[in-house]
Amino acid sequence: MVDFSTSFKGNVFALYNKQSAPITDLVVSFGNKEQSDLPKTSTPKSANIINVGFNQQSFEFIRSIQPKTVISPAISAAFDCFELAERLQNIHFKGAYRISMGRIPAPEIVLIDVKASFPALKIRQLFA
Repeated sequence: MVDFSTSFKGNVFALYNKQSAPITDLVVSFGNKEQSDLPKTSTPKSANIINVGFNQQSFEFIRSIQPKTVISPAISAAFDCFELAERLQNIHFKGAYRISMGRIPAPEIVLIDVKASFPALKIRQLFA
């Protein structure tokens, strides 16, 4: 994982790669990375992962950079995958949205429902 810093001023985001590596295969992860039940081996080692909170600035950031992938847990203390999918669809996100189902019973039902509710998104389950 590459260490990034971001700054937000008005409608302009700046993304700085602290190791001066090219920013490719950017993955945006929602949720608390320390407490997340997102699989640790689910993204390519070459991917640059940036962790963001569930707030308006995060969605402005995603709209401005259009990352390759957004990942999140199905349920967190701040949001669930339906809320996040709705926000992603509203900003016309074109990348992939991957959801970690964690310990949800019958995750295939949740996946079917969220895909049916937000057909414009490329949604799949994130596996460990």
